[in-house]
Amino acid sequence: TLAITQPVDRSTTAQTSAAVVVQTEAGARVDLHTGAFNAQVVADSSGRASFASVPLLPGDNAIDATATD
Repeated sequence: TLAITQPVDRSTTAQTSAAVVVQTEAGARVDLHTGAFNAQVVADSSGRASFASVPLLPGDNAIDATATD
């Protein structure tokens, strides 16, 4: 199971970046993609994967995440 818990779906911001938090299985590798930005982290023991400063473009941004055990 994987869920983007932050930011909330369909939320709006005037910021040029956002913190993104993904909830999945503990120890899973999480890949995050938005526009040309790509990053990977390993979820902690509670299954939380955090991306501190994901760049945003003006207008709509799609944030996609996948997890691999």
